[in-house]
Amino acid sequence: MNAKIFKKWVEEQPHFQYRRTIIDKWLYHNNIQHDSTSFKSELLGLGKTNKKEKVYEVDELIRSQVLRLATYHCDFNAIELVWAQVKKYYDDYIGSNGYQNDKNNHNVE
Repeated sequence: MNAKIFKKWVEEQPHFQYRRTIIDKWLYHNNIQHDSTSFKSELLGLGKTNKKEKVYEVDELIRSQVLRLATYHCDFNAIELVWAQVKKYYDDYIGSNGYQNDKNNHNVE
């Protein structure tokens, strides 16, 4: 999981490579009181003191896409559909006693 896509933040913290205007916009967007005429280093200091927790885009995507399924509902849960087919095959070709049913008389290989 070292690909760039997994490391992209939802909102990146301002750092020294940002221009002063970008840092100013970040502070304004996050409702942090500041003087727009301040030096870049002062604005960066405000950004550091109001640092937010890192939230990765992939985590947000996963949280938004998770959907709880109805328990044991074959229309929504594919494994239930597969198990239904396995059970039917077992009943038709093997039988409840573990041997092939006489009525079907199919060869299982």
